[in-house]
Amino acid sequence: MDFSIASILLLDGLTNGAVYALLGLAIVLVFTVTRIIFIPQGEFVAYGALTLAIFQTGKVPGTVWLLLLLAGMAALMELAERWRHQRSALPALKAAGRTLVLPVLVSIVAIWAAPQLFPLWVQAALSVAVVTVYGPLVYRVAYQSLESATPLMMSVGLAAIVTCLVRRRSLDSLGWGWGPWKIAWLSYALPLGMIATAYLVIWIGGFGGWYDPGFVLEQGQAYHLDGGSDIAIIAFHFAVTATVSFLGLLPSVLGEELGWRGFLVPELAKWTGFTGVALVSGLLWAVWHWPMILMGIYGNDGTPLLFQLPVFTLFIVANGVILAYLRFRSGGVWTAVIFHM
Repeated sequence: MDFSIASILLLDGLTNGAVYALLGLAIVLVFTVTRIIFIPQGEFVAYGALTLAIFQTGKVPGTVWLLLLLAGMAALMELAERWRHQRSALPALKAAGRTLVLPVLVSIVAIWAAPQLFPLWVQAALSVAVVTVYGPLVYRVAYQSLESATPLMMSVGLAAIVTCLVRRRSLDSLGWGWGPWKIAWLSYALPLGMIATAYLVIWIGGFGGWYDPGFVLEQGQAYHLDGGSDIAIIAFHFAVTATVSFLGLLPSVLGEELGWRGFLVPELAKWTGFTGVALVSGLLWAVWHWPMILMGIYGNDGTPLLFQLPVFTLFIVANGVILAYLRFRSGGVWTAVIFHM
């Protein structure tokens, strides 16, 4: 065994360990919220038992609504994944439709059957059907998302979570709440406004052209929009990037933001004011990227390091100020996630 094989095995071990740690965290979160430990029987057995118990009361089980929610998330993720690889609408829509068909059919039957109070064996069969459909949806939403996430970005959030558990600190302190919608919309609109301002300065100042024809041609071919106008292709690419691409980036970005804005920003606020929190957290965030830039893993290979490193640091620190503001105003980490993506 040489060093390269040992490194691969070490990375594989760390990655699998992180996944199992996150699964263990999920069990802890379920207990923290419900104060019920039903896991030794298996979570699917527990869901089945709860589903059957609610069916016997003549009500629609909450697991049915959760099933529909999972199905919608899985369909959107499948749509984004197929679109990213094939850049064709029809196969992407077909894949999303296949993901939705069975969960929706099972949910419709369950919603109709719940108030009918059918015999026990019928309710048991419906409960098994509801829980069975969970399997591939949980795999698609949870496991495949973790698999595609960047381990280095996920490690930041994992470190924050482990720190909370070791210090016996509530995981709620990481900022899982959504906060006011106006702040969420602000976190979405701010990056668009920043990009638009930068491009306007470039265009008005004559520092660059309206767009790169080669890039537009490449995107048009990727999207199978060969006959479309350049403006239509640009608009379509912008719409996809601003919506569907969010789903593919969510696991990695959430993993990183849990550490920087979820944990670090509130901790720094105990010791200093907003200016100190924003600048220190932004600088630490920038320095964390430096090794990847120096090794050529992150950034632009064609840009000299003496220019790239200070400009990148300034940009990240400035964004850190905005992200800290969003974290404080919303009370949660999701606005930082939206801005980051």
